[in-house]
Amino acid sequence: MSTGQKRRLNLLRPPYEAPKTEPRLPQLVLTLADESEDNKVLFKRELTQSAGAMLMTLLNIPLPQKAVEAVKSPAPEIPDEIVGLSVLPGHVSFVHLRRDEFSPCGWRRLDHGFALHRPDQSLASVLSDLSLPEDVPYVINAGSPRYCIVKKISLPDWTEEEFYQSLAWEIEQFIPYDVRRVYFDGMSLPGDLHQGDRDYLITATKKDELDPILQAMAGKDLKVMIATPTEMALLAAFEHCYPQSVSGNTALVDYSPDGTQILVLRDGQIAFSRHISSIGGVPLERMVVEVKRSLDFFNATNMDTDIQRVLVSGYDYRDQELGLLSEKLQLPVENFVIPQPGPVGTLNSAHVMAYGLALIGLGF
Repeated sequence: MSTGQKRRLNLLRPPYEAPKTEPRLPQLVLTLADESEDNKVLFKRELTQSAGAMLMTLLNIPLPQKAVEAVKSPAPEIPDEIVGLSVLPGHVSFVHLRRDEFSPCGWRRLDHGFALHRPDQSLASVLSDLSLPEDVPYVINAGSPRYCIVKKISLPDWTEEEFYQSLAWEIEQFIPYDVRRVYFDGMSLPGDLHQGDRDYLITATKKDELDPILQAMAGKDLKVMIATPTEMALLAAFEHCYPQSVSGNTALVDYSPDGTQILVLRDGQIAFSRHISSIGGVPLERMVVEVKRSLDFFNATNMDTDIQRVLVSGYDYRDQELGLLSEKLQLPVENFVIPQPGPVGTLNSAHVMAYGLALIGLGF
C-alpha cells in the first residue's frame, strides 16, 4: 500500500460537519441462506459498511463504486496557513503557522498561546480567551489520549482501497470500542515486508470525547481539517526539531499535572505508547516512577535496543525534576526545544503538541 505523499492519521473524513445528533455509520444487512432437505436456516447479520464491503469481496459480489469511495479517507489539500490546537485535560495551547519558502524551517510563526482549562470552565470560554484566528483551517488532537487508542498491527500488503475496505473490521478486532461509536482511521508504515505482511497503524477515539471539542469549535466558526492522535503530533514535532536524531531510540515525555503521554520512537517510527492519567494533579517528581516503569517495560520487551535519550515537553515542571528523572533513568534527559523563527514571542515546551499539530497541517 502506497499513499504517495506523506500521510498522517486523520480521524475526520472531510468534509466534516459538527454533529447535530449522534452520528452512526451506514449499515449493510446481508442475509445468507443454508438450505437442506430437512430445514432452511437464515443468518442475518448487521455489519458496518466497511466490514460488509470486505465480505462482499470474499463472496465475489461486485462492490458498488459509492461503497469504495465511502470507506476511503482522502488526505485534505495542504493549506498555506494553519493553526495547531491542542486540547488536553487541564490546558489548551495553539500555534499559528504560515508556509514560508524563505525560512530555514519552511514556515513563519504568526501567533501562539496557552491557557489553563479549569474544571468549572467551559471549553468555549477557554477558546474565547485565547482569541483564536478565524478563516484558517485547524488541526486538533483527537480528544483525551486516555480514550484515543493507537495500535500497530500486521496485515497483508494490501492496496489502499483494500485496506480501507477492511478498516472497520480491523478496528472491531483490535480496538475495544463499538465501531459505531468511534472515529477511526489507519495508515501503512514504511519498511520491509515480514513474511508478506506489512505493518499498519490503526486508531480510534470515542465520539463522546471528540464531539464536544468539535461542537465548541463549530460554535466559534473554527473549521477543523484534521483530528489526529497526540502520538502523531509528538512524532511530527520531533521529526522537524531533531532531524539528526531520528535514527535510534528516543523517548518523548509530554507532561502535565493532569496526565502524561509517553512515546518511544525507534528509527523515527512509533514503537511504544502509553498515557498515564493523573486525576487531581500529580507533580513530575511523583510521575517519575511511572515513567521509569514504562521505559523499563519497553527495554525488557525490546532486548536488541535501548533508549538513548529522553526529551520532555509540557508544562508545570522544574529543571531539578528533569535532573531527578535523568538520575532515575540513568539516561540523558533534556527539555524539548522548538526552533524560533518568527516575530512573535518564544515557543516553549508547553507548545510542542500544538506545534506538531500545525506541522501536520502544513504537510511536514
